[in-house]
Order: sequence, then structure tokens, then C-alpha cells
Amino acid sequence: CCALEDYQTDQQYPYVFCLNAINHVADLDKSLDQLADFTAPGGLLAMSIDAHNYQWIKHLFRLQPSDILHPHQYDLVEYQDMLIKRGFEVRRSVLFKKELIFSYYLITAQKR
Repeated sequence: CCALEDYQTDQQYPYVFCLNAINHVADLDKSLDQLADFTAPGGLLAMSIDAHNYQWIKHLFRLQPSDILHPHQYDLVEYQDMLIKRGFEVRRSVLFKKELIFSYYLITAQKR
């Protein structure tokens, strides 16, 4: 058992699931790089996220970090862009639960 950032494998997988975890990692960039490395070309990544609904609240949370369980403060488009930057094509983003500050989405993306 180890942090996502530290997990080592030489394998790539046709399906990778990261459910209710990416918001909680210490190093978001390294964790997303890991997920990209784990996903085989043409493979699918399913990643659930808590995404901000409002820009002004997101910026306020970034200025004054107070949510220790969610150290990363991003909206849906920012998470999608992070995946695109790592060679994924976002196939679908499904809203599962809308709350006042955050909404819970499942993003499915295919690695090119």
C-alpha cells in the first residue's frame, strides 16, 4: 500500500479507475502523470472528482486553504484540460451530484 505518486509498475492497463481519490493526493501533477502512464494507448480512464461550481469561491479557497481533505481546488474544465495535456481525449463528463460549492463528476477519457 502506498501513495499514488509512489506506486511503481511496468504494466499498462486497458481500464484505469481513480474514484474519489485524485482530489486527495499530495502531488496532483505527479498523480495525473502516473494515471496517464498506467493507461495503455487506446485505454480508458474513469476518474471521479469534486469540482468547483463558482470561480470566485474556487479562488477564495486557493487564497485561504481551509479544506485539508481536498488540497486541490479546480473546476471541471481545469480537470479536463489536465487530462488533455497528458494525451487523453475526454469522452464524457457526467454530473452525479450537485452541491452548493462542489459538484461530483465522473470523467471518462481515452488515451490517444
